[in-house]
Amino acid sequence: MTDDVSSNHKQRLADLIQESVQEIANKSADRVIKEVASYRDNPAPSLRAEVSAHCRAVFEIFIENLRSSVTPDTADYSVTSMYAMNRVAQSIPLADFLRAFRISQITLWESVQAIADTEPALKDASAKAVVGMLQVLETGATTAATAYAEAERYIIADATRATRDVVEALLGGNPPTRGPHLAALHTAGLSSGSPFVVMSGLALATPSAPRDLTQALGRLSSANRGLLTMRQDEIIGILPVSGPNIDSMEGTMQRMVTVLRERGIALTAGLSMVNSKLEAAPEAYREAQVARVARRGKPGVQYLDRLSPFDYLLAAPDPTAQRLVSPRVRRFVEEDAASGGVYIETLLAYIAANLNAKAAAEVLYVHSNTVYYRIERIAERTGEDIRNFLSVLDLLVAVKLLTPKMLAQTPLCGPAVSSSVSPQEVRRDE
Repeated sequence: MTDDVSSNHKQRLADLIQESVQEIANKSADRVIKEVASYRDNPAPSLRAEVSAHCRAVFEIFIENLRSSVTPDTADYSVTSMYAMNRVAQSIPLADFLRAFRISQITLWESVQAIADTEPALKDASAKAVVGMLQVLETGATTAATAYAEAERYIIADATRATRDVVEALLGGNPPTRGPHLAALHTAGLSSGSPFVVMSGLALATPSAPRDLTQALGRLSSANRGLLTMRQDEIIGILPVSGPNIDSMEGTMQRMVTVLRERGIALTAGLSMVNSKLEAAPEAYREAQVARVARRGKPGVQYLDRLSPFDYLLAAPDPTAQRLVSPRVRRFVEEDAASGGVYIETLLAYIAANLNAKAAAEVLYVHSNTVYYRIERIAERTGEDIRNFLSVLDLLVAVKLLTPKMLAQTPLCGPAVSSSVSPQEVRRDE
């Protein structure tokens, strides 16, 4: 008799919950929107209605469990896959997706308790219902996490494939003119006549797995306009420019560097000049690669229009130009670079000071006589007249071609690192 009464009470409780299920689902959705920032700040207009519908679908599983005592399985949560796909597309993190699931379960349980309070005979039934609630929560949370991971893989793979196709078409000089590729172009904020830049980047050696880079790029693609894809090890971006010049790209590039850095990935990248015709994408891509090479492997972003024409011409390695450097000059550059680069450093400071030895000495924190001595030694070892502009230019070109890593550490227009002074130079200063 007790089991019959208990069964009747469970049925009664299930009926009462069913009568209020939409109200409970709406209340759950309101709490999720209020308590979870990624839901609250999300611009998707249908998000609240979707959360309510998902809550109701899961609550219906609990009600059926209460009626029949049948343990739910993953097949009962078929709608979760659809909602997981939507959450991924709306850039809601997995942790927040699962947090929303838990909030909805707490709201359901509070509502069940409130309903049981209206009829004292239902207290026992509500206490036993907690077992079913835990089963629904455990199976539902596991299914939700799995569905989210699958949705993320699908969306990233699908978006990556479509983006790669459009980027390849643009870099091949064939902007899409119709169909899905044209639609993808417009969705990315790119169209003929609108300004854009091309980015060429490399992820520097890090302990992060390739999957981390893929996921980070997926996040960046969904959060920003433009096209972002991988070509072997190279990260390629075709990005719309919102402001009057390339300065407006600084915020976008900083976000990109930050997102990658949070995943343990250091980025070295170059940006092309601003273009307005998509047909110019191949040339812009070449510019971006040159700008990236000018970073000389250092983390950060190099804007092409912030390079001088001289630095631009020498940014990309040119074997022929290196062969044109005289053997005597080559020997001087290579030997000095191998021994610490004291003379190269002095030469760069001397050039940056407009061939003024005293000004160079101030930058190097040495006596002016030391600079004069080093300049004389450079002239002796290279056979070049250090007071002749063309000779100095030839030396500068040789240094830039043969010691790119040293130049990366000692910018031509910045303060040079002070060097030790040889005993010979000390005697000369005295």
